[in-house]
Amino acid sequence: MTAYQSVSKITYQLVSVTTYQPVREDAIDRETELSLLDELKGLSDTGSAYLDETVTRSAVEDYTSQACFDLEKRRVFSTLPHIGCHGTELSEPGAFRRVELAGKPVLLTRDHDGKAHAFLNVCHHRGARLVEDRHGCKHVFSCPYHAWTWSNTGMLRGIPHQKQGFPDIDKSQYGLIRLPCVERFGWVWVVPDPSADVDIDAHLAPIAADMEWLDMDSLQIAQETELTCATNWKLLVEGGIEAYHFSVVHAKLLGRISPTICPATNALAHICAACCLASR
Repeated sequence: MTAYQSVSKITYQLVSVTTYQPVREDAIDRETELSLLDELKGLSDTGSAYLDETVTRSAVEDYTSQACFDLEKRRVFSTLPHIGCHGTELSEPGAFRRVELAGKPVLLTRDHDGKAHAFLNVCHHRGARLVEDRHGCKHVFSCPYHAWTWSNTGMLRGIPHQKQGFPDIDKSQYGLIRLPCVERFGWVWVVPDPSADVDIDAHLAPIAADMEWLDMDSLQIAQETELTCATNWKLLVEGGIEAYHFSVVHAKLLGRISPTICPATNALAHICAACCLASR
């Protein structure tokens, strides 16, 4: 995979809401809310936008350099938490899912006690892919190559002809390669690098209150869609956090929402955000 084609798949999961969300007690206070709305209305009235003090320029190499992309894969994608799946996708003890995170094959399981686990989906004997099925329910996984078996907690359970072929093996040293994993806010979070020293809870702390309020534990997956995009991942992220393109790309949609659109539509994005806060 090249730097320019660094995003191969984007997965969207539509969830259905099953509970009513009450107003958050720690939501933005009314005085601050009104101040922000006044500021944004002023920007809209004057045809202005909320802009940074300086113009930022990005080097083309940031999007095309293979060395830069390799560094991003090591320092960003491999060492930070990813969402592996929604908790309901491991709906019962024995449930499992096969996913790919940061280009690595990952096996997600739920054990008898209801705890979620994440492992590299690789046999610890000869490196074959351990699980081929996308999802299902199994308490034991058998390698399709030599039939070594592991429990859904990652422990090596069985080796064919062990007494003759592997008489001195210590099974405790050949468990599946475990990945850092926690289940929080309705999602199973996984760090794809088994050696990464990451406190997932500390990493999620800045958004913990918002995630708790969303009550995503009560949601269900309604639909899943994958898109293949031959582009650098940063272009997709940046396109999702700026509103400069709104009045061009989304003109028809926004026209149904608002009769007037600020020429520099960053103001519109902030107005939309403020309206969302007000509706809480």
